[in-house]
Amino acid sequence: MATSDGPGIGDLAVEMGMCGLCALRFAGCRYAPSYLTPWAALKLPPREEAPCLICLGVLQWVRTPDALEAIAAKVAAGGRTFSSFNVAVSHPVHIAIREQAAWLHLKSLLPDRITSDRPGTKVPTVKDAMRYTLVEPLAKLLEKPASLSGEGLEISITFSHAPTADEWRAIQRARPDACRSSKKRRGGSKQAEITTPSQTVVDMVLDSVGANLTKHASVPPAKIADGTGAPAVRLNHTPLWLAGRYIKLSRTLSQSPWHIEGEGFRTESSTEQELTGPITARYNPAAIKFTASGREDVDVRMLGTGRPFMLELIDSKKHVITAAELAEISDEINSKPDAVVLVRDLQAVERADTETLKDGETSKTKTYSCVVWVERDPTDDELCGLDVTDGVVINQDTPIRVLHRRTNMSRPRTVHWIKYTRLKPNFLKLWLATQAGTYIKEFVHGDFGRTTPNVGTLLGGTCGQVDILSLDVIEVGLDWPPSLEEGGGGGGAVSKAKVGGMAVDEGSAAAADEEVGERKRKAESSEVA
Repeated sequence: MATSDGPGIGDLAVEMGMCGLCALRFAGCRYAPSYLTPWAALKLPPREEAPCLICLGVLQWVRTPDALEAIAAKVAAGGRTFSSFNVAVSHPVHIAIREQAAWLHLKSLLPDRITSDRPGTKVPTVKDAMRYTLVEPLAKLLEKPASLSGEGLEISITFSHAPTADEWRAIQRARPDACRSSKKRRGGSKQAEITTPSQTVVDMVLDSVGANLTKHASVPPAKIADGTGAPAVRLNHTPLWLAGRYIKLSRTLSQSPWHIEGEGFRTESSTEQELTGPITARYNPAAIKFTASGREDVDVRMLGTGRPFMLELIDSKKHVITAAELAEISDEINSKPDAVVLVRDLQAVERADTETLKDGETSKTKTYSCVVWVERDPTDDELCGLDVTDGVVINQDTPIRVLHRRTNMSRPRTVHWIKYTRLKPNFLKLWLATQAGTYIKEFVHGDFGRTTPNVGTLLGGTCGQVDILSLDVIEVGLDWPPSLEEGGGGGGAVSKAKVGGMAVDEGSAAAADEEVGERKRKAESSEVA
């Protein structure tokens, strides 16, 4: 690395006490194979085996013969299945302070060649050098490809160095304001000292301090007696995402576990538990986050093609999910003799796909059917008030039943259309399509005038009380996830004949599987005595 003009940056770096890989970094080398080159072939001055004063021994550990084997053994002991991996490295933040101190020292020795006060992008980071040195050999050893997108099994490698742990205080001396955080408290904010600053804070301070670092830190950096040694290695799978649609046949099942402090769980199970139980048993994740496109009340069924939902599997021990496995899970859920939750279109999705579910929360249309009681049986002319075909805008104040947890405000909502039929005197069946976020129960009974217009006012306001006896969601107007037709696509596809399709003008599950259909018909027939 020496030139005719004298020693080069790499030579001076080694003389200062840097390891070979840090010398390559300071020389600006970004050619990955060079970081795997034997030391003798690099034509650098002989080095002592003392710990590197810049990386604190991090990169020296990477070049030890047993480093790769140690990581591979940790992966093997984890008993995980995965198709790709990525490496995440964490090292002491004050390495950046030592890098700048070394850079300022080299600048003093080579003023004609080094003009900046910060190494910046000229010097690859320790994490860059780790990637050059570690990833390719580890991929060969694990026989798995490295993921460029950060997906797959995350191998987290954490280095620490207790003897120099307080060196970050050099930036505290340089910029005390940058080492305090504001925490919002009642009555104002409170300043609190940062225990250890983030890499972002350190870089920000170093950018502003520049050459003045010599006033606050040792330049060149002080040598150290011991390096970091072997790091802590932790395995963590990046999240897996599943999506599907669920059908709920029960009027006593909450969507998520319903727990009241001091009373325990109010329901024996929940839709979430019925769906996640078999998935947890097969993939053994640390946790599952369940999200649905809206929610129905405990006493409301979800029929038709079901409600879209997604599951985030956190740190799953198995990271390879096949369509055949999801089909088996779907069959397990749907084949229970007393099943109250069914699933269809269960499939693996990408994280980006889940935005569709979130975007549909406010834009989708929902279709419902409900059985309604009217105190005075309406005449045919009064029923004409329910002939809504072009939409009607209603104003809903926050329902009384949710005032304890929702802001009291007025919300305009659109009822797109209404269809109706008489069941018998004083009883009607309605079908209606509404904007997402409409409170259907309150639209029917009026909520003591907090929802206007409502079914009572549309009937003319002279039929007395109006109440809702049962409510079903029969369609959630969100075309996601993609439908998996029977025999095509696998992935836990469940045919419409299996789960039933609720037609708007029928009010029952069309073409239902004999067993599922019988349960639905019994439930329908019991709505009105």
